[in-house]
Amino acid sequence: MQKSETAKILKVLKDNYPKHYNDQDESSYDMMASMWTYQFQENTLDEVFKALNAAIAAKTDGFPPSIGEVKMRIVDITAPETGDAEDRWRKYFNAVKRASVHADEDYAAFPEDLKDFTSPGELRWQASREDFNESVEHSNFLRSWNARAEQRRIQKVVPPPVRKAMALAKERMLQQIGTEAQEQIQAPQPVEQITEKDARQAGEVSQSIHELMEKKRREMEARNDRGC
Repeated sequence: MQKSETAKILKVLKDNYPKHYNDQDESSYDMMASMWTYQFQENTLDEVFKALNAAIAAKTDGFPPSIGEVKMRIVDITAPETGDAEDRWRKYFNAVKRASVHADEDYAAFPEDLKDFTSPGELRWQASREDFNESVEHSNFLRSWNARAEQRRIQKVVPPPVRKAMALAKERMLQQIGTEAQEQIQAPQPVEQITEKDARQAGEVSQSIHELMEKKRREMEARNDRGC
């Protein structure tokens, strides 16, 4: 949305909430117009107009909709969450039960959002856990899934420069996780010296690395939930 188009949006706000803008001077108006233009730079005038009207229709407190409220309306209108949490849990849990043999096959059949959420290695790891409790894991899954869904919504509404900065920060975190995991790997022995015991230990190390990465991923999600 261009600044000239932003003026049309701000006119809707001023017409519907005159007492909030009657005393606004030119400098304040320019700052407001610049902020709205920056925040909605990826959106068309039509998208913002529809979202603004939806936000106004839902307001009952007499205050004009904020930028955040309008942005969330745009997400709801243009890109609603399609992955039902309970449906994804059932697919995930059924795959865990079959993971010792069919982890790769079941993972390949997952919807894209569930593929992003887990991995064949995690499915096998969950299947191997002696302390796996369906009720506890169901609760953990839903909490983590909903937190990720909210993160996706936030990523959709932030301006492109901010989204790029978030992506770079995430990349650095993943690189750090990979570095910490690599530090747990001992230098490999020459092929001729590798025994059955060595192969078994290598598999255990690989599983430990996956568990570490999964732990780090969940810690990152927990920090995001707390707003850290």
